[in-house]
Amino acid sequence: CLIQRKKLKYAVIKWAMSTHRVFRTHISSPTNYTVKCVETGCPGNVHGHVPKYDIHWVVTIIVPHNCVRKNLLVKHPNLTSSLIAQLMYT
Repeated sequence: CLIQRKKLKYAVIKWAMSTHRVFRTHISSPTNYTVKCVETGCPGNVHGHVPKYDIHWVVTIIVPHNCVRKNLLVKHPNLTSSLIAQLMYT
C-alpha cells in the first residue's frame, strides 16, 4: 500500500509540474492524500484514498485550477530528489 501511495504522490507531482502549478499537501495519512493549489482563491485540488477492504489507491476528486499563472516556473517547489531518482531509474 505504501508503494502505491508513493506512485500516487509522484503522479500528482508530475501533473503539477506539467501544468506549471504548485501545490501543498493538505492531508497525508496512511489512507488519504489531498493536495491543494497554493494560489489564494484557487479551488484546484486532488484527493486520493484507499477504499475500505482494498490495498490500491484511487483518485476520487480532481478539481481544476482557475488561477492564471503569471510566468513559467524556473524552479518547481514540488520537485524532489526522490522523484528525479525514480524518473531516472525507470
